[in-house]
Amino acid sequence: LCLADVRGDFDCLNRLAEDYKADIIIHTGDIGFLGVSRRRRQEFHSQHSEKSSIDRATEKVLRHLITYSPIISTDQRHSLLNDHSSVTSLRAALSEKENGNEHMLSTFPSLLNHSLKLNVPVYAVSGACEDVSVLEKLRMREYHIPNLHVLDEASSYLLHIGGIKLRLFGLGGAFVLHKLFDNGDGQATIAGGQGTTWITALQMGELIDTAKKVYDPSETRLLVTHSPPGREGLLAQLALVLKADLTLSASLHFRMSASYNDFSVVPNYEVFMQKLVNGRTAVYGIYNSVRAQLEDVLDDTQRLLLANFLLVADRVPGPNHGKGVVASHEEAWKHTWHFNLSDVSVGNVLLLVQDGKLGSEIKSEGFTYSHRNHQKTAALAGNEIANEGGSRGEVGVSVPHESQKIDETQQTQSKAQAGVTGMVADQTHVSHSSIHPNHIPNAPMAPATEQHTNADSIASATSPPPSQQQQQQQQQQQQQQQQHTTNNQRKKNPNTLFIRGIPQGCTDEEVAEFFTQFKPSITAIKILIDHKTGIQRGLCYVDFNNERDMLAAEKLSGGAIRNSHLHVQVSDKNGKGFKNTHKNKKQSE
Repeated sequence: LCLADVRGDFDCLNRLAEDYKADIIIHTGDIGFLGVSRRRRQEFHSQHSEKSSIDRATEKVLRHLITYSPIISTDQRHSLLNDHSSVTSLRAALSEKENGNEHMLSTFPSLLNHSLKLNVPVYAVSGACEDVSVLEKLRMREYHIPNLHVLDEASSYLLHIGGIKLRLFGLGGAFVLHKLFDNGDGQATIAGGQGTTWITALQMGELIDTAKKVYDPSETRLLVTHSPPGREGLLAQLALVLKADLTLSASLHFRMSASYNDFSVVPNYEVFMQKLVNGRTAVYGIYNSVRAQLEDVLDDTQRLLLANFLLVADRVPGPNHGKGVVASHEEAWKHTWHFNLSDVSVGNVLLLVQDGKLGSEIKSEGFTYSHRNHQKTAALAGNEIANEGGSRGEVGVSVPHESQKIDETQQTQSKAQAGVTGMVADQTHVSHSSIHPNHIPNAPMAPATEQHTNADSIASATSPPPSQQQQQQQQQQQQQQQQHTTNNQRKKNPNTLFIRGIPQGCTDEEVAEFFTQFKPSITAIKILIDHKTGIQRGLCYVDFNNERDMLAAEKLSGGAIRNSHLHVQVSDKNGKGFKNTHKNKKQSE
C-alpha cells in the first residue's frame, strides 16, 4: 500500500493496512517525524536538553503543520491559528497540549513509548516538513520503533514478495536547487533545519554508493522520493543511474494519483533528453558558484560522494542521430514507470505483486464536476445547437472582427514573452463587445464577436432605423462603463486580499465563511470568471474596510475550502497591482 502525507496520523497506517489487507506500506514523505516536548523527554530516556521539534520549527512551519494536521479538531485549529499572534505564544500553547498527553502535530511520541504499535512493516522517506534531529536519532538507533524503517541514502531493503526480489531505495526531503550544497542543522548527510528537510548533493552521492554495493541484476528496483522525478530533471537522472524500474513520489498534492512513463508523456527521445540536460545545467550553475568554498571544507570521503553526485548530473544521454537509442537510456525512457501519489486523505496506490508480476490499482476521491450541471454561461448560450423541426443540428460559427483578431494575437504574444503558463491574474480584454466576467444573460445570446460581423453585414445591405442604431450604441456604452467602473472600484480599494486556489463552484458564502472571524470587516467578495468560457478561474478578491483586519486575514494563507488549499496575499503589496506581485513571486520561486 503506497501512501503520502499522513501528517502525523500514525494510527491511520494500521487502519488502512487492515482495510486493504496490505502486507507492507511504503510512504513517500511528510509522515510526521516530529519529536516530543522537553518536559516529556524523560519518558524516552533521553538525557539531552536540546530543543523539541516545536521549539526548532519556525512560525511558518508550525502554522503549516497546524493547518493540515488531521489529528487536530476544527475548533483547536481555529484557536491555535487565530488566538496566538506571536510564535512564542503559539509554541507555548502547543507544548502545553503535548505535556498534557494530547498530541497536536504528530502521534510519533506514541510510537516511542510503545503505546502505539505498527501492525505491518512501514518503509518511509522524510518529507518537506520533518525534524532532522528525529531522523538522525532513528538512523543512529537511539529511537527504535518496531516495523518502522526509514529509507535514506545510507540504507536499502530487499523484499521477497510475490515471486520477485524488490529492492527499495529512498531519498527524502524537498528538492530545493539552491540548497543542494547546504547541510543546514544536520550532523551527517541528512540535511534540514527549522522543521524542514531537503535533498543535498552528498545524499545523492551516498545513495549511489549504497546502490553500487548491493547491485544485483535479478532484482526489481524501486526508488522512493518525496519530490517527483517527472518534474525534476536531476531526480530523473538519479533514477537513470540507479537503474530504477519504478519510482514513487508525492509533494504535488493532486486529488488523483498519476501513473505514467516518459515515453507516454513526451513526443520523442530528444524531449526526454532535454529534461536531463536542463537538470544538469541548473546543477552546474549552482555548483560552479560554490565550488571554491566546497574545496576548502570537504574531506576525502565527502569528495568521493560529491564525485558520485556529479556522475548523476553528467549522466545525460547523447543525441539520437538516427542510430538508435542507447539500450540503458531506452530502458529508462520506455520502461521506467512513475507513480505520483495524492494525499492519503483523498487516495492511494496499491501495488499488487503476484506470480512475478507487479500490477497497480489507483484509489482516489477524484474531482468534483457536479457544479457544471447548474452553470449556464454566455459562451455556451451563444453556441447552442439549433435542431428545430427534427432537422440536423448546426452550430453557428462566427468570424471575429479583424481588429479583435489583432488584439487577441497581441495578447497571446505578450503572454508567451512573459513566460506565463497559467491564467493571468488580472487580464483585461480590450474589445467593445466584451462581456463582463460576472455578467451572465438570462436568455441565450450571440457571442460577442458576432456583433461586429452582423453589424457590418447589415450596414452594407439595409441600414437599420436610427432609433435601433442609437439603442445598440447605448447598450455598448453601458457595458463598457459598467466594466470600467467595476474594475476601477476593485483597484481603488487599498485593503484588498487576492486569493488563489478557489475550488470550482465556490460561492461568496464559502469565501466569507473561510474568513469567518473577519466577516464584519468584509465589504465585497469578487470571484473571477473567465468571460470566454464562463468558468470560474480559481481566483478571488476580498475587500476589507480596514487594513488591520486585512493583514490579519492574510495569515490564513494555507487554509482550505473543500480540500482546496488557498494562497492569500495582499492584492497590491508593491503598489503596482497584482500582476507585478504575482510575477515577482514566480521569479522568487
